[in-house]
Amino acid sequence: MDKKKVKELIEEAKHLAILRKYENRQTYLNNCICCLKEALEELSKSDWVSVEDGLPPYDESVLVTNKETPKIVLKTSRTKCKGWNTDENGFLCAIAFNITHWKPIEKLED
Repeated sequence: MDKKKVKELIEEAKHLAILRKYENRQTYLNNCICCLKEALEELSKSDWVSVEDGLPPYDESVLVTNKETPKIVLKTSRTKCKGWNTDENGFLCAIAFNITHWKPIEKLED
């Protein structure tokens, strides 16, 4: 999910509602609804990234999981160091765990 995109879509819908410069009220309502539907679709997307779609930068702490056991979530990072217990993608692994998905650790909001 792209929070920035969701915020932009909601702002666009609010902007459309404020302008009301459409000759046909239904046109502006349809445009607002379209923006809000797209925002809802974006909100429904998972924050988890498949390792097949991309990998986090080295040395950045992320959350990782496995599609077979998604309730198990670990905090780890990727390393270029040789001799460490890593998987095929460079994730540090203290246990035998086939990492299939990861997501960034977001800052807590106030």
